[in-house]
Amino acid sequence: MIETEQTTSAKGNSLLRTAQGGSRWRFLCTPVFLLLVAAVLRCGMAISLPNHMTWSDGLRYERIAKNLLDGNGYAMAKDAPLHPFFLTLAYGVSGDSVLVARLMLAVLGTATCYVCYVLASSLGGRVAGRLALAATTFYPLYIYLSPLVEYPQTLCSLLLGLSCLFATRMVTGADTCHRAICFGAIMGLAGLTIPTVLPFALAFACWYLLRATRPWRQRLLRVGLMGATCSAAVLAWSAWHYRSTGQWFLISGLGGINFYQGNCELAARFQEPQFEDLIDPQDTQLASDPAYMAHLDLKEAVQAAPTLAAKDSLYYAAGWRWVSDHPRQALVWLVKKCVNYWNPLPQTVVAEQRSTLRTIVGAGTFVPFVVLAALALGWRAFRPAGVGPVVIFILCQWAVYTVFFPSVRYRSPIDQFLIIISALFVARVWGQWRERATADPLGSATRDPTVALSSQPDGRR
Repeated sequence: MIETEQTTSAKGNSLLRTAQGGSRWRFLCTPVFLLLVAAVLRCGMAISLPNHMTWSDGLRYERIAKNLLDGNGYAMAKDAPLHPFFLTLAYGVSGDSVLVARLMLAVLGTATCYVCYVLASSLGGRVAGRLALAATTFYPLYIYLSPLVEYPQTLCSLLLGLSCLFATRMVTGADTCHRAICFGAIMGLAGLTIPTVLPFALAFACWYLLRATRPWRQRLLRVGLMGATCSAAVLAWSAWHYRSTGQWFLISGLGGINFYQGNCELAARFQEPQFEDLIDPQDTQLASDPAYMAHLDLKEAVQAAPTLAAKDSLYYAAGWRWVSDHPRQALVWLVKKCVNYWNPLPQTVVAEQRSTLRTIVGAGTFVPFVVLAALALGWRAFRPAGVGPVVIFILCQWAVYTVFFPSVRYRSPIDQFLIIISALFVARVWGQWRERATADPLGSATRDPTVALSSQPDGRR
């Protein structure tokens, strides 16, 4: 009797310890705890970075922000405006403190993790949401980029996550007019951060127009609301810029030069947008290089152009001229860029930031999510409702980068969506495995046939 009581007590203590351990594990996986970890990691990264701007992009954004604070307007800048506006707000609050700006951006990076959690949870349930949240919390590239005020990637990733959240809610839930308005407005703001994301708004509108089940009049109304709110954000900025400077262009004046740097003879030769840095001016053979001489002629024409719009059109014309004059070479170059987009070792940062360890970590964390997402999209049983907008965005970014850029520097806008698809896939596989384990806990090979017979509804053997 004593042995039995001792054995029972020991079993009870063991079960209690197991329950306590499970409770601790569940706490470690809770969204609140993971968000706190995400905030600590990103704020710690912000504190570890210099309390001053680095690299040319950051210095350019800082100059715009200080001009705005001094009342000098946008100062004829060609950059998309939303990130400089954010920096202006941060400097206005903190008194030109770069550290405070980094901490504010780190908070937005943490908010992006939460948006990914909500999006994955709405598509695949609680397990998928927690997996997506854990992955974005510890994703090295997001930890590193979150406090970098030198680049607009963090702000754009947050806006893209919100836009996809509204897009999926329109597909899986009630596609109300206010969701269409929110989607369009957020996409307009995202375009004012990184203009290359705007084709997603058009692609999703077309996809929704064809796939929605509402009457055509209601579909057209919602697509019109998306287009109107998105265009309103873009045109409001363009009108303000024209009033301030007398120069008119949509969002950014860098579209033409980006297109030219991705579609010209020198870009195909060096596979680098800053190919001028790789050219030795002392090289005597440059004078007989027609591609280089054409590039110098273009630079002279651009310098003589009176407006930003005229400069932009010259770059576009030069890029299209090379494509039309060399169609076969341009097609081969386009295919190379298309494949290179998924290169696990992209030139994700400028030369001052590159290191072997950083490259290995970046590739080692990117490749697993690419593989899982490819398996998910290739598996017929994996068709969660609402994943269409996420896939459309990935395809749009792939296409835009293939057309405009000779190499991939930042792929971060799509990484969060690869993580979400991977989380949905793992959660689906885990759920199916648990269902089978619950239905057949001992395995069919070890089950007693008499037990199987006795488990019939009528109890017959």
